[in-house]
Order: sequence, then structure tokens, then C-alpha cells
Amino acid sequence: MTEFRGIQYLKKEKYSLFCIHDFSDEIKEAIREQLSEICHGEDNANTGRRMYNYKNTVKEFLKRYEVKPENTQIGMIGELMVHLILSNYFDEYKSVTPYFNMEERSIKKGYDVVLTEVSSPNLWITEVKSGKLHSNESSNQTMNDLIGTAKRDLAERLNEDNISLWMEAINGAKVSFDRKNTMKDAVIDVLSSWGDDASDGVYTSSDKNVILTGVLFADITDEVSSDNIHRKQQRVERENVFNKVYVLALQKATYNKVYDFLKEEASDEER
Repeated sequence: MTEFRGIQYLKKEKYSLFCIHDFSDEIKEAIREQLSEICHGEDNANTGRRMYNYKNTVKEFLKRYEVKPENTQIGMIGELMVHLILSNYFDEYKSVTPYFNMEERSIKKGYDVVLTEVSSPNLWITEVKSGKLHSNESSNQTMNDLIGTAKRDLAERLNEDNISLWMEAINGAKVSFDRKNTMKDAVIDVLSSWGDDASDGVYTSSDKNVILTGVLFADITDEVSSDNIHRKQQRVERENVFNKVYVLALQKATYNKVYDFLKEEASDEER
């Protein structure tokens, strides 16, 4: 596990809480080192092709980001930070979904993040909901709203006609592993079996492991409490909508600093 200065966290068996107090130089350096793999997948990032290098990945991110409405921008920054947290603080998992939509510059229509356990092809489907503080609500209340929305949206998609979502997840897994990784075929086989079920009209969330993630951009003087996240995880677990439930909460004061950093990186590259 890699820890960054500026991030305070508590990580438990079924939930975790991360608070980014300072967008530190360590976090910025991690973005420089990992952005290509996060956005394009390990297999593409390792090809050495210029289109996948850091400079061009930053430029591509900005092209996608700057034309979107604010709510979508907030979601894009939130999901990017979740990818970074998962890559560094959760060694037990590996992401098998690239951040970028591979076909076009619209937001990804599939699952936000699909993770595999590194020791076996047990998959965890992750839904990320990001937002600013809701009107007349505390940080705890807003975080509960975000996680609740993640639960409802994911349950809906896992219980409806979703063959295309599994196809997209399979395509993502193909580029998310280095070609020498022996886990690749096993993960694709699991995703394919779920796609086969969907093609037979079998849609269920009850056998899926999920990570419900809320990203709150709000003043950290009103910090989300770990007890609140623990209780939220227990409430969702008792509903028996999913097989296993993990809740990940992330709080940061603003989302603009991440964009400003990437904008500056792109400008530095052009000089």
C-alpha cells in the first residue's frame, strides 16, 4: 500500500473513509506516474505508443472534461480520484476497467470501475457518485445521499437488460491487464458468464460483490464521520440487494484544484 501526504484515512474490513486535506506534491506525482494506466489500461499504457503517454493523456482528459457541464465535471474528477485511491491504498484489488470510454469522448456508459481480487478472479463492481454539499444538509447527510444513489443505480442496472454493459466490461478487461498476466483469462471468463446470463434473460444483483462509493466536495471543517459510513454500510448490507457490500467514502474541499493541476501540466508540456 502506498500512502500520500495530505490524505487522512481509515480503512476497515467493510468500509473506508478518505479525506484529502491537502492536494500534495505526492498526490500530483502519483497522477503523473499512473494517469496513463488509469485512463487507458495497463496493456495500452505499456506499449510505449505516444498516444498513451502522460502528455497526451492529460490533453485527452482536458478535451473530454472542458466541454462537459459542471455536474459531469464533478463526476469525472471524483471518479479519477477514486481510481487513484484504489490503485494505491487497495493492494488487494486490481482495476480491470480503464477510466476512458474507449469508443468516444462521452462519459462511460458501463460500470464505473470493475475490480478483481489479486489472488483470485472474485470481481467487485464499483459505482461512484460525486457531488457538492446538498442544500440544508451536513456532510454526513450528503454522503449518505450519494452512497444511496450509487446503491439504487447499480441495483437497477444489475437487474435489467444489460448485455452491452457486460460487453463493455469485457473489452475493458482486455486492455487493463498486461498481456503476460495469467489472471486476465479468468476475469474475462467471469464477465463473459455474466454476459451469457444476461443474454438468457437472467439479471440479478444478488450474486454480485459491490463497492458503493461517494465522493463529496465540501469544506472539510464539516468532516464525514467513520461511524456514519459504518452505519450506512450496515444498512445497505441488511437489505440483501447484493452479495457483499463495501462502502468507500472520499471527501475533498474542492474539485477545481485537480483540474487546475492538469491544466498547468498541459501548459508546461506545451512550453
